[in-house]
Amino acid sequence: MQRPLIIRCQAHKITVMATKTTVRFFSIFVVSFLLFLFSGCVKDAVKGTRTYTIMTPILKARSEVMADINGNPTQSVEAAGKIYIKDNFIYLNEVDKGIHIIDNSNPSSPKQVAFLDIPGNLDVAVRGNTLYADMYGDLLALDISDPKKATVTKELKN
Repeated sequence: MQRPLIIRCQAHKITVMATKTTVRFFSIFVVSFLLFLFSGCVKDAVKGTRTYTIMTPILKARSEVMADINGNPTQSVEAAGKIYIKDNFIYLNEVDKGIHIIDNSNPSSPKQVAFLDIPGNLDVAVRGNTLYADMYGDLLALDISDPKKATVTKELKN
């Protein structure tokens, strides 16, 4: 009769070992699941902010651009470029914006008299009464015999 007791004892040990293994596996699973679940709650520290400048194109018809060139009211100079001096006038290029015409007949107090709105302008040259200026890939010739009312006389398209 002792034999059946030993079998029960062995069977009981196996059951207990299986239960301990199951508990261990289950606890590891629960801990892993909780770590996985709460790891998404960790927030990264913000080290600073960044500011981005987004450029958007401004589109105009060519006829509008050409109409805006002829002697607009003066504007303040933001970034001076090339300078050309002819007689009592200073032709001051502002890169990508246009050309400021400044009356320098009194050098102690020069006065802006006009602004030629030439988008994409990088360079300026004068010969006689003609001012040559680029407009992106095109070349413009302007009559400056009256600098306050400069007019486009010729346009060479790229």
